[in-house]
Amino acid sequence: MTKVSFPPDAEISFETAGKILGITRRRVSQLAEEGFIAKRSRGTTTVADAAQGYARYWQEKATAETKTSAESRVRDARAREIEMRNEERMRKLIPIEDHTAVVDYVVGAVHVAFNSIPARLTRDIEQRRKIEVEIDGAFKQIAKACRAGADVARKGGELPHSGEKV
Repeated sequence: MTKVSFPPDAEISFETAGKILGITRRRVSQLAEEGFIAKRSRGTTTVADAAQGYARYWQEKATAETKTSAESRVRDARAREIEMRNEERMRKLIPIEDHTAVVDYVVGAVHVAFNSIPARLTRDIEQRRKIEVEIDGAFKQIAKACRAGADVARKGGELPHSGEKV
């Protein structure tokens, strides 16, 4: 490739500016019309004006793309927020506190029902105590499982497999 040098203030054609910048004469003309590259006389500019204008074009483009990208992230976040509000209204999404309250309510109702079993099964006090001990043990396991489930719901992670000791 032949090396040619120009002083920065040398007036050159758009054709030559395009060759220096690696773009077409038509693109140099467009950039001049858009105000990025200063025109001298008809179809000419200086080496410095061409280089500085082309650099300014890319800087503005990069800034615009960054701004567009940020605006896109904001739009996406707003869309997700609206989607979540709609899911809450349709009761597909509920606050963790509501879920925990429902689980506590159900477990409490089950506990009350199970605590009446020993009295319904036998009048033998010793036998009742044995059944009560077994029921209490089962509810201790249920309480541990509820705590583990609540922790997973709040912090994320995985639940232990069914049947595993908690």
